[in-house]
Amino acid sequence: MSYKKMPLLLPLILFIIGIVTGNFWYAGLLLIGVSFVILLIVNSILASGYIKSYLLLALFFLSGLGIQQFSLKWEKLTHFSFYEGDNLTLIIQKTLPTKKGYKSEARVLKVNRKYEEHSVSGKIIIYTPATIALQTFSTYEIPAQFVKIESYHNPGYFDYGTFLHQKGFYHQIYLKEEPELIDAGKGIRKLIYDVSGLASDVFYTSFDNERIADLVTAIFLGQKEGLSKESKQLFTDNGLAHLLAISGMHVGIIYLILSWVFGWLRINSIRSLVIIFGIWFYIILTGLQIPALRAGFMFTVFIIGKISSRNVKSLNSIFFAAIILLAINPNLIYQVSFQLSFAAMLSILSFYNPIQRLYVPDQIWLRKIWQLTSLNVSVQIFVLPLTIFYFKQLPTYFLFTSLISIPFVVAIMWGAIILLMSDLTGFLDQFLGALLESFIEFYFSILTAVSKLPFALIIDLQIHYLQIIGWTLGVLIIYHLLQLNTRKYSMMYSAFIPLILISSSLKIKEYVNHSIIIYDDPKEVIVDLNVQGQIFRMSSDPDYTPYSLKDSKVFKASKLANNSIYQMNNLTWALIDKDLPISNPQPIDICILGSPNIKSSDVSHCKKIIIPRHLKSRYININYYNILSKGAFKQNF
Repeated sequence: MSYKKMPLLLPLILFIIGIVTGNFWYAGLLLIGVSFVILLIVNSILASGYIKSYLLLALFFLSGLGIQQFSLKWEKLTHFSFYEGDNLTLIIQKTLPTKKGYKSEARVLKVNRKYEEHSVSGKIIIYTPATIALQTFSTYEIPAQFVKIESYHNPGYFDYGTFLHQKGFYHQIYLKEEPELIDAGKGIRKLIYDVSGLASDVFYTSFDNERIADLVTAIFLGQKEGLSKESKQLFTDNGLAHLLAISGMHVGIIYLILSWVFGWLRINSIRSLVIIFGIWFYIILTGLQIPALRAGFMFTVFIIGKISSRNVKSLNSIFFAAIILLAINPNLIYQVSFQLSFAAMLSILSFYNPIQRLYVPDQIWLRKIWQLTSLNVSVQIFVLPLTIFYFKQLPTYFLFTSLISIPFVVAIMWGAIILLMSDLTGFLDQFLGALLESFIEFYFSILTAVSKLPFALIIDLQIHYLQIIGWTLGVLIIYHLLQLNTRKYSMMYSAFIPLILISSSLKIKEYVNHSIIIYDDPKEVIVDLNVQGQIFRMSSDPDYTPYSLKDSKVFKASKLANNSIYQMNNLTWALIDKDLPISNPQPIDICILGSPNIKSSDVSHCKKIIIPRHLKSRYININYYNILSKGAFKQNF
């Protein structure tokens, strides 16, 4: 497929570059607006040509830049954290159970203070005990006693604070008392939410095994909170975690089901509108998840194109959906679900047909298996590097588990719909529930068996983002090379293929025998020594292990004592406390401050001074490394 058939590709790329640039360079909305208008006028005057095309791309860049900077400015002007008040008026968007109670996600509407109130924006997380469950889509008034959600930047570990920031949550509240209910909630979204709850109740009453009900609820409704840790891990270890989140595959199955159910409608426009309504009803029912929204936009454009007898290109539908979603919320570009969702669809639509045409079996059953295999191979071309980059593991048999899972998921979706219909009529609901339960138990047994095979999961994989770029460029060059018919360009492009593919397969990582890491932690000083792959941990409290480091593979742990000098090879370090000065101080390579009241003269013998996060110091000095502002400290030796 040539770039001329993908007119939205380059505009999308420039739009994304504009969004990313907006986070690092503030050009001013006035300057961006004036530049946009001037380019728009010049573009309308010029006749068609290369200059007009370049100006159009510049307009998309300015659009992305302007949208991002407007979003940041609007957030500063309207975010509730910038207003002083006694209470917050907010509407609950989601409530999930936790080990100790409930966690609710809410959108703040107003900040109230005595006789005045301010309309505001922003989202907040609310933690409540087991006795207080805030109702979804209900409006409450709660005390404005929120705290900031901190980010802890430790290399190689998941940062939950940054994850929440990317979703727009910067503050949280711990409620101990029942808040005042302002409005119990109403409207179409509340109604659809109640319908989702009723469907979930049907599943839990139809199956004897709660694990089966959890899985059907997760696959059909996207509600995976009830899934046990073991079930989630089973799907993750088999490379099937994406099945537990509503995605384009789920929406595609709903599209096929609706097309079959309403195929009797003779008027094409009415049938298409009914299908579009059904698709968006399902997307709202399952919580408006990003992959589902992307698929919803795609199918809507595709169906409208069929009504108008236009040949709508699927790739352009993807690019259009991405531009719309990013225009609404530019921060989506940093969410992993957004990246994986669009990478998957781009892979399928670009490479499925070329791969599928490599082999055309004569037998129908073999042809169907090859089509599913081609689908699974094509989707991994762009998704696999991102998966390894973010999750640092590789399920070895993911192609096989993905291949067998597609018919199982289709059957589960069909079974869930039939089960809901039979529950309404009371016809064969128990029989169908037992049949579907046995079917899913068989599916679980297959996944369990595969996960126990030798070398089923490769963990602790590390790749660099440059490898992802190199792999992507190499794949795109090969793809473009296959589209070219001229020998000249084929030879030119083929010269780059070995270099790019080989460089992308190399491990871009400095080989270091030893390193020291002082972690970003809010309570204690934690130091890791990496000695040829073995981790020796020293902590001011050896019994304390933060949640973010709970999966560390520590070879040996010990206490980091105050004012004791430690040495390995030529590196020395110490935790300095002003109350216990070191006798006869000698030059120390790394000094970690144990108190905020230490004077500069007390650490004059230190070459590098580390200020831990829990001291909450913002002191800036060229010889001081402040973990609060810079994140974890790491040095190789």
